Amino acid sequence: MIGRTAMHPDTANVQAEEDVGAAAIGDDMPETEAPGSDASTSEAVEELEPTAVDGENDEAASDSGDARNWRIRFPAVRSLGRPRFRTVTAALTALAIAGLSVAAVLLAIAHRDSGRAGDHDLALLGAVRQEVVNLISPSVKDPAGSADRIAKDATGQWLTEFQGTKDKFVGAINDSKTESVGEILGAGIERHNADGGATVLVTAVSKVTNASGAKDDPRTWRLRIDVVRAGGGYKLSKVEVVP
Repeated sequence: MIGRTAMHPDTANVQAEEDVGAAAIGDDMPETEAPGSDASTSEAVEELEPTAVDGENDEAASDSGDARNWRIRFPAVRSLGRPRFRTVTAALTALAIAGLSVAAVLLAIAHRDSGRAGDHDLALLGAVRQEVVNLISPSVKDPAGSADRIAKDATGQWLTEFQGTKDKFVGAINDSKTESVGEILGAGIERHNADGGATVLVTAVSKVTNASGAKDDPRTWRLRIDVVRAGGGYKLSKVEVVP
């Protein structure tokens, strides 16, 4: 007969407390699997990966849907950018061409006016040169003819002045036996006048031979002359000797 050993009550209480503590510790500790157990890891990964992929597909689908909705709601946005840029470019090009055309027309007009002014000035200066040569080139061979040429080239104030001394001029040429040949050294327009004429500065020289002993003696002339249109040409309206 096997005898039973009696447990002291204090000992039983200690044992019970240890069992309860072990159970509590066991509940708090996470379950661990033995090393090398890949099956549970693979299952966990397989469970996670489909979830992540499904989420990405949902986001892509959402993005694609948003893009389609944006295009559907605002169908004109895609078509406004490039056509509007082309329209602005075409407008700027047209403006540039129009500006260049206007500039070309203005330049042509300016060139034409400049050409006309140039032609006018050349004709005026040519007339002045010849008329001054007539003025400083009297000849004893034809004193009256010399005076008539001077009067023909004159108008206004100068014509009045010369006609008042014309006879004396013819007599002086005869008496002094004067023979003079004039040459223009330079002529230029000082200013254009409101009547369409101009004031011209002329430098000239004449070689004089006379009864007093002069033999091709040079005489220099500096003249300020007003020139006007008259009789289809240009005439001297005022002659002034400049010191």
